[in-house]
Amino acid sequence: MALVLEKGRKINLEKEGTGEKLTKVRLGLKWVLKPGLDADLDASALLLGKNLKMWKDDSIVCYATPKSEDDRIVSEDGAIIHNGDARTGHAAEADEDAADDESIEMDLSKVASNTQNILIVITSYAEKGADPVRFGRVKNASVRLYDISSSAEKTICEFDLSEDMGTWTSMEMAMISRDGSGWTFTALGRGLGSGRNGLEDVMAKYA
Repeated sequence: MALVLEKGRKINLEKEGTGEKLTKVRLGLKWVLKPGLDADLDASALLLGKNLKMWKDDSIVCYATPKSEDDRIVSEDGAIIHNGDARTGHAAEADEDAADDESIEMDLSKVASNTQNILIVITSYAEKGADPVRFGRVKNASVRLYDISSSAEKTICEFDLSEDMGTWTSMEMAMISRDGSGWTFTALGRGLGSGRNGLEDVMAKYA
């Protein structure tokens, strides 16, 4: 059974029952739009240094990242793969076990040494002239972490953001950080931004 995390909880990324460092993982992000809301939400991974700032202007993996020759969204070091943009979330009464809306795969053994932290965010986007899409109109935003080191994918933990997300247009969902020779996963659930393009607000904070 997957470990259910509370906001602020940190765990070491190790294979269950072995203590072996875990390197190949997938983060699945899911959200539900409240009735009457048609919105485009996006998952992104920001690659941060020790100072919790992007160590390069384009140290981010998101829908705007140039695709590789095989049409994938991949980080420069090849360690992080974004599996594509979902234009909408699940229906308001969606099954809790439904597939993730967007997912990001990582081979932590390949992450460039400049990257000390990997921040996972969900951001909203509204067309020019439209009102910002605020997360108070989104419910059941969640992130699940999977062990994909074998063909039998296994859920390690999950974090459901059930509280009122108010006027924010972006949510910092989780952070994966270097810890000695391994990595840790921290459930965040922090809101930021109020503009039409949530990703721009995130970039303004971390660039």
